[in-house]
Amino acid sequence: MSIITSGNAPKALRPGLAAIFNTEQNDKTKYHEMIYTKVNSDKQYEERLGLVGMGMAQAKPEGSPVVYGDMQQGYLRRTQNVVIALGMQITMEAMEDNLYDQMFDQARQLSRAVYLAKQTLGANIFNNGYSGSYTYLDGQPLFSAAHVRKGGGTYSNRLAAGIDLSELAIETIYTNVMANRDERGNLDPLMTEKLVVPPALFHQALRLTKSDRQAETANNAISAIVANGTIKSVVQNPFLTDSDAYFMTTDIPGTMGLIYQVRKELEFDQDKDADTFNAKFLAHERYAFDVVDVRCVYGSPGN
Repeated sequence: MSIITSGNAPKALRPGLAAIFNTEQNDKTKYHEMIYTKVNSDKQYEERLGLVGMGMAQAKPEGSPVVYGDMQQGYLRRTQNVVIALGMQITMEAMEDNLYDQMFDQARQLSRAVYLAKQTLGANIFNNGYSGSYTYLDGQPLFSAAHVRKGGGTYSNRLAAGIDLSELAIETIYTNVMANRDERGNLDPLMTEKLVVPPALFHQALRLTKSDRQAETANNAISAIVANGTIKSVVQNPFLTDSDAYFMTTDIPGTMGLIYQVRKELEFDQDKDADTFNAKFLAHERYAFDVVDVRCVYGSPGN
């Protein structure tokens, strides 16, 4: 932890610093809130269990007993909360010399550092989505053409490489999501919701999802994407690292999909070192980003 001295940093009391810290947080765009569902946690980790359903109901012949189905345990996902923290120290001499402006700037920088950490961690779920180093319940990366059903068989939640964002690509994802099957292999249609893109694709995404006519064509045909409501909203995220990758969320229930799990909200605290009389200012929170059911999002690595 670096120490701010009277030569390069200021003095300020906690209320003033906290106000500047919180203002800086509030002024930033919280991209993670547009993508993830916030869930609260009161433990070191939370476990969420998927279930293999009972399949379809059957016709009961007159006088015959009802057939009873059986439920099976599906995949278990454990989401571990992590402490994210950063602090700064101000010497007693710096406080005595009343270097307010520098101190306020340091509070802004501390707030920005906490903000950057959260946005980067949230985006990395997508950035690492094709990496074999980051696997999920079935041993596959988030986006895979070989996800394994607990009841047998495989399924995909990605397009092949080389498919840029286009009307056809969006319609293909929609068709695939509607053809989703549950853990027993029964048809279980999902609906597409948000289109998540990096800034490089944002304007193209708007053209495809906001015009009531087909984009970039002389045809006077309606936009089926807009008419159908295929995309509920477009979310751009500058923390996505691949400029031509894009993602589409589905209506898997929030707590079983893309989650932002909060154990402790962001706090800004002050302490004092008994030996040096330096003031310590700390920002800390405890949370985790995770995906429970990978069918909550469909991806394409682009070209």
